[in-house]
Amino acid sequence: MNLVEIEDLKVTFNQFGGTVRAVRGVSLSVAEGESLGIVGESGSGKSTLARLVAGLLSPASGRVTFAGRALEGSYRKRGIADLKAIQMIYQLPDVALNPRQTVGETISRPLSFYRGLKGTALQAELHRLLSLIGLPDEFAERLPDALSGGQKQRVCIARALAAEPDLLICDEVTS
Repeated sequence: MNLVEIEDLKVTFNQFGGTVRAVRGVSLSVAEGESLGIVGESGSGKSTLARLVAGLLSPASGRVTFAGRALEGSYRKRGIADLKAIQMIYQLPDVALNPRQTVGETISRPLSFYRGLKGTALQAELHRLLSLIGLPDEFAERLPDALSGGQKQRVCIARALAAEPDLLICDEVTS
């Protein structure tokens, strides 16, 4: 069975007094354990498609299914199981990180929200994730402005992995 199926997906935006078609009739599927890379020029709709699967945008038409069932278009209408199962690593970590939250707070939120961890179990998993992304434990106390761009991106990766997702969407994975 496919983990994700997208059928005849169309996304439009109202801009400049007219309608702009951002995604035009995309269909694809991704099996469990499979990786899929989407390549295209800037402005071709790659990030729009990623945001749509994550529930940050709703389609004009078409269908997205996850694990055999239709996904709600907006993440606000999705259940917690779908939110946990589909995580996204954003292209721009500066925009994706809250400048007032420490690295530890950023990574701990999904640990407590999706996995119910607290206390020593939460701290142990936080430190495991920091180690996994190659950052020392003391980085848990740092704010994003004290990190390099690469370190910020690794924090975003750890935050996404903290939920133990079934689907990990990487927007501009090579950036």
